[in-house]
Amino acid sequence: MRIPIESSWQRRDRALARIAPEAQAVWRAQFQALAMDCGCREGMAAMVVGGTAWLLYLLTGGGYAAAWINVAFGVGVLVVSATIGKLLGLARARTGSWRLLQRLEDYEAKTPR
Repeated sequence: MRIPIESSWQRRDRALARIAPEAQAVWRAQFQALAMDCGCREGMAAMVVGGTAWLLYLLTGGGYAAAWINVAFGVGVLVVSATIGKLLGLARARTGSWRLLQRLEDYEAKTPR
């Protein structure tokens, strides 16, 4: 027996079809903003924090004798922090999309037909 699985986009489109066109435009704009979110802001913020921490580490006497090791370590810190920030930003957008879908379905259920 095959169980039909409905994607979140199908659920969104079904709920949008049941509400007024004016409200559809507002909901679609909110979904579009979340769909376009790529996590770049969070990645940049994490890079700034990671870079600042690395710089403070160097300025307080940490680091290695060879300058190239310090540079390589700093680049590694920036890459890792940016990646973590980007992944967190994407997860935030995905979670926001799920929450928005739930709010849309609640709104659609309360809207008289």
